[in-house]
Amino acid sequence: MQKLFFWNSWPVQYRRVYVFLLAVFFTSLLVLATIQVLGFNAIIHWEVIVDTEKTQIPTNTLKTGPYQLAEKTANYILLTSFEGGDIRIWPWQSYFFLAVLTLCAMVLLTIITHLNQFWYFAGMGLFLVFLVNFKLELLMLFGSHQRIGLIIALLLYLPLSFYFQSIRPSTAFTLRLVAFLAATAVLGLIIFFFSGVDRPFLYLTVYGFTAPFILAVLFTFMVAHEIMAGFMFTITRSATEKDQNNFWHFLLISLFYLFNLALAYAREMQMVDWDFYFIDLYLLLGISAVLGIWGFSQREDQYPYLNGFFPLGGYAFLTFGIICFSTISYFSVMANDPVLEVIRDCIIYGHLGFGTIFLIYIISNFRHLLLQGWQVDKVIYKPKIMPYFTYRLMGIIAVVGFFAYANWQMPILQSTAGYFNGLGDLYKTNQDYLLAEAYYNLGAEYGRRNHRSNYALAHMARDQRKPAKAIHHYQQALKKWPTAYSYVNLSQIYLEENRFFDALFNLQEGLSQFPESAPIQNNLGLLYSRTDILDTALLYLHNAAKSGFRSGLAGSNFLGISAKNQLAFHPDSLLNALRVEKDAISGTNLLAFGNFNQKPLNFPFLQPKDSVFSLAQVIYLHNNLVNHRHAIDSNDIRWIEPLLQQPQHVDFRDVLQDALARACYWDNQVGRAFALTRSLAASNYAKEGEYYDLLGFWSLQQGAPKLAAEYFARAVESSFSEALLHLAIALTEAQDPNAKRAWQQLKMEGTLEQGYMADVSLGFLNLDYDSVIHAHNDLQKYQLAKYVLDVEDTLAFKKLFQTFTDQNYRALAILEMSQKHWKQDHLKTALSCFAQLADLQITDATLYQDIQHFELLLLAETATPGELARHIRQTRVNFPKVL
Repeated sequence: MQKLFFWNSWPVQYRRVYVFLLAVFFTSLLVLATIQVLGFNAIIHWEVIVDTEKTQIPTNTLKTGPYQLAEKTANYILLTSFEGGDIRIWPWQSYFFLAVLTLCAMVLLTIITHLNQFWYFAGMGLFLVFLVNFKLELLMLFGSHQRIGLIIALLLYLPLSFYFQSIRPSTAFTLRLVAFLAATAVLGLIIFFFSGVDRPFLYLTVYGFTAPFILAVLFTFMVAHEIMAGFMFTITRSATEKDQNNFWHFLLISLFYLFNLALAYAREMQMVDWDFYFIDLYLLLGISAVLGIWGFSQREDQYPYLNGFFPLGGYAFLTFGIICFSTISYFSVMANDPVLEVIRDCIIYGHLGFGTIFLIYIISNFRHLLLQGWQVDKVIYKPKIMPYFTYRLMGIIAVVGFFAYANWQMPILQSTAGYFNGLGDLYKTNQDYLLAEAYYNLGAEYGRRNHRSNYALAHMARDQRKPAKAIHHYQQALKKWPTAYSYVNLSQIYLEENRFFDALFNLQEGLSQFPESAPIQNNLGLLYSRTDILDTALLYLHNAAKSGFRSGLAGSNFLGISAKNQLAFHPDSLLNALRVEKDAISGTNLLAFGNFNQKPLNFPFLQPKDSVFSLAQVIYLHNNLVNHRHAIDSNDIRWIEPLLQQPQHVDFRDVLQDALARACYWDNQVGRAFALTRSLAASNYAKEGEYYDLLGFWSLQQGAPKLAAEYFARAVESSFSEALLHLAIALTEAQDPNAKRAWQQLKMEGTLEQGYMADVSLGFLNLDYDSVIHAHNDLQKYQLAKYVLDVEDTLAFKKLFQTFTDQNYRALAILEMSQKHWKQDHLKTALSCFAQLADLQITDATLYQDIQHFELLLLAETATPGELARHIRQTRVNFPKVL
């Protein structure tokens, strides 16, 4: 245990620094693991797109004569699809990485000041290269393009380092580190206050790309053999006594390990595409790095310039590890895949190359000792035949050979592409989009088919409304590092370009790559819902709802598609099965289902917080009002009108006002309904015909056919397709001579069905009284009485109604003639005509109710309040039976 936690034996001042670096080391490793688990979800988010589908359903019917009209009200369905958002660039990520890198650089600088003179100057030379790498002149310190920043940095660091190395070499490590950090803080303040560019520290992170990248690559080579060294340690230490099979055990497990590395290499080179578990390269690096904490301490004889492992070697190893993991994490969180591809190549090439040579190194130096069962791990870095330097040199040659075989230019081009991607991110953050696009184009050119450049360019092309360019870049992004985001976005562009089957096939390919992707399944379900293959659409939506990712959205889409196609299900059971959230979107779709099927649902009216509604809440309110139209309460709508005046609702004020107007009409607030609808017609040019047609319907229902005809005429002028039929009906009801002309126009311009209606209507409008009265067709007699005879034709009507054989037609004709006289204030004539209903045998319940209603109107004008009350009581008690 003492050897495992070797740092516990160090003096406290060194142990504290080591434990701190060890904590940062494992934290950086944990951050990298977290980012890898999250994948692209850590940097790209799913955007939810809500599409509104509107259908018309009848909510109010009017039957007059042979005509039946319906008030049609919008019934909304909300369908939610996914789109991949832009890559999120947060400057704080760069700042945090820069802070970690700066801390590591100061630790390494402090280590350099402990070296002897030759290695000190060599180390300071490398540190100078490190400073030059950041291109401080680009910060335009004090408004100058000269290397003022580099000069200031040298003045801060060089004298201090020389002082510690040559003048005060006894200064403690911690004090030196604090001094260098203080000098860094001074440099940071100068940059912050006197830089001539926005976000100067972001510039440092992006332009300082090369140094941490190279150090990360070197660290992967440094620990490339540690797993095989761990095999050696485990095999030789696990034996309780000398085991002569140690060599064969080590050889077998090493060959198996190298075979798996070869498979991973084949996969990285796209030589194989097997459905097989391959070694995760970052996990491989992490294990190697952790084992290297102890492995590096064993080979301190190989780096005498650090004066051994304690403490400088230990500090240096952890610092390089922190830089490596932080660099990979930074490139991962920025989705800079061309750089990550180079690092992944370095990991697999390094482990395979150095691992193979390390096996040769072990066999050459320690085969006989292993066969004799000795614990070779104690002398593994004290070779007798093949020097350790030779192993390192041959390992480097092997890695170079791998790169040469795979085209040695590719790592350079990919690294350059990653550098340009970083510059694109920098200028995009500074909102210099032209320059950002130029650098992304360079990234796409150097790193062909890399995801980062092409995804950014595709997103920009979408914003610029250049679909062909966006399609090209999404296709390029999918070739090497496909993501669900690119598949979904490419499919959405295909849809926007009316390329339905391209969109469908693209999503199917995406699902084969990402079979668990809920956004792809959801969008596929929505695509299939546009076809006749409804069961497949519902299956995809059901699977998406079961996935757990934003399951409420897919479940809501399931409800919407079911409502749209009027499928039968029990809403509560479906809600429980799909775990649909009870939000405005899901509620809207459930209400739409209820409206389609004329089924009232007990849903509450959502009142907004802070009196602010979202579009989904407004549509939910609209559908709910439609669903409750037979039981509207003034309290349900009183709070809606103030919302119309709020500027937050300007984008969907028309929907809100339309819902309020219809609710007022259903609540018998007719005057308010007319006022709100006239306001809508005046302010909404695109839909004025629809609103004038609605006003005409209401006017006709209120018994004002002339006013209805005026509204319908305005709807016709606004090119509302259904208004011409309604105008002809209204003119006919008003007995206007222009009715014939309207029916003739409808016959020429309308549909076949409307043409048939026009023929029928023109037929009875042209009826001759003498020929009809002698006919036995009660329908024609009724039509003559209703649409041809005027109120002045009293004798003609009296003679006509006596010829009816159907008692219902006779009663209907008498009732309507009585109503005509009543509307023209011919009260006595109306009463006289109405008296003819006595003793008629009426079998139509609706007609009987109409007669009772009109009788009450007559009594209201002719009888005293007491007589009217007695009549109402008598009617309630002795209601005649309808035969």
